Amino acid sequence: MISTKLLKAGFAARGAEVESGATTSVWLATADGADVAALPSGGYVAQGVLTPPSHAAQDDELRDWLWRVSRELVQLPSHALSS
Repeated sequence: MISTKLLKAGFAARGAEVESGATTSVWLATADGADVAALPSGGYVAQGVLTPPSHAAQDDELRDWLWRVSRELVQLPSHALSS
């Protein structure tokens, strides 16, 4: 998360400085093929470190609820792109 005026004012939180914001993306894009190949497909990498997803990210019921609500908000028919 990058430090912005909105983040500071709205959430009283601090993030990373802009200069370091792309560090992980740049590392993944330019790393030696063997380093990247060793990462599991779909893995979450934060600051160059493979990081386990949060419990919420692994919650199947929450996933299904979010998909249903998102589909309703964009008025996507229930039969389209079912999860």
